[in-house]
Amino acid sequence: MPLLAAVERQDTKLPLFAFFWNVAEYLRRPVMVLTGALIIVYSAIAYGLTLRKRVVREVLYKQIYFTGVQPLMEVLLLALLVGYLFVVLMVQADQVAGEESSRILVHWLVMELSPLACGMIVLSRSGSAITAEIAGMQQKGEIRSIQLMGIDPEGYLLVPRVFGVAIGTMLLSFWFFLGCTIGGLTLSALFSAMSFERFFDVFAGSLNLVDLVYPPLKGAMAGIGVAAIGCHHGLHVPASSTETPKAVIATITHGTFFVLIINTLMMMVFA
Repeated sequence: MPLLAAVERQDTKLPLFAFFWNVAEYLRRPVMVLTGALIIVYSAIAYGLTLRKRVVREVLYKQIYFTGVQPLMEVLLLALLVGYLFVVLMVQADQVAGEESSRILVHWLVMELSPLACGMIVLSRSGSAITAEIAGMQQKGEIRSIQLMGIDPEGYLLVPRVFGVAIGTMLLSFWFFLGCTIGGLTLSALFSAMSFERFFDVFAGSLNLVDLVYPPLKGAMAGIGVAAIGCHHGLHVPASSTETPKAVIATITHGTFFVLIINTLMMMVFA
């Protein structure tokens, strides 16, 4: 059987076989990453009680600070720019299509954009940092040393990073939402034809309880995925130090797909 022989020797010279082989190879890596990330999330939950240890809590606090507090100025600046864009678009929408279009704009621009933007910021900062840090520990044998000291590597490495990034991303989503709101109110009063009262009425009237819970929830989901993907690539990096940049790039690539997919799925669920 020529086809079976080609499969056995992975002969990619056959056009049809080459196509399906390349597709299978392309899909295999994301499936493996997704499986590994799910295992890491499960391990983080299973070892959650290790947060009772002081050393694990210290790592958790540092991760929350690095993820949700350190980039505060950058997030607020981005939120102010989005708030300004929001005011400009709201004025145009209110003039052309009325108040209903402005309400739709509030939902899409603030409720959908803020978790997406925060997820990408967390991915570029925390996701890449987690991969590089764990990869360095793996290559230097520090993870083995932690195990010999009687500390669970899963509890010390996975728990504070997964939960820390999730909490930090929720904080960033809140800062972003707050910056958009305050920035939009301020800019509407200073540079816009829309009055402060009009902007506040449209903005406040467009929100409900689900809209207030939605951005932090989506941010937490994105944070968990980013942390899990970062841990996965850090733990599976080869021994050579030259492989660390490749692992970081893989984290950025797969994390970007995850953030976009989780935002799309949650948008469909809560639509």
